[in-house]
Amino acid sequence: MPLTDDEQLGLVMARHDGYVDNSSLRQVTGRHLMDVSRVLGGLRNRGLLRMIGANRGARYELGEADELSRIEADTTAADIVSTEDYIESTEDSPLRSADSGAPSTEDSGQLTQRELELLAQPIARSGRIDASQRDEIIVQMCGLKPLSLFELSSLLSREPAYVRQVLRSLVATGKLRHEYPDRPQHPSQRYLATDTEEQ
Repeated sequence: MPLTDDEQLGLVMARHDGYVDNSSLRQVTGRHLMDVSRVLGGLRNRGLLRMIGANRGARYELGEADELSRIEADTTAADIVSTEDYIESTEDSPLRSADSGAPSTEDSGQLTQRELELLAQPIARSGRIDASQRDEIIVQMCGLKPLSLFELSSLLSREPAYVRQVLRSLVATGKLRHEYPDRPQHPSQRYLATDTEEQ
């Protein structure tokens, strides 16, 4: 059974952050508490996530990698981002555990791009979005890989001038940092989440 966008996003967050919980998924998707509970419960029931803790303190970590790979292989490209990159890389699940073999550099690049597109969807597909939700998504994207103003503008389907203003605010509040901090106007400037290690 194909995964929904919200389910895929929950799995991406669990892979990237080590876990996902109701609050963090709600912040990124903008969905209601009960809707997110159904998403996480459904992923748990399918063995894609396993629940740690209970009630409000519950969080979810990735389940069996083999099951994740099988489910993703059954998911069509249209169900995720409608790109040829997805079709070419369905064998290399982005949800594969580290001990099951590292994908090649090219495959890793394709997987990261798909993750970025998934994270960007709530902004790219909506006319207006809550500022805190928008900021959380951009910080998570820059936590996956350093991104330039124009890469973010393209992924988010927003004008560069708008994205520049948001990035300045995120840098000023310490949520993002420049790749070249001594040269803010560097032509190859990219933005990183503040907890991202130096590349």
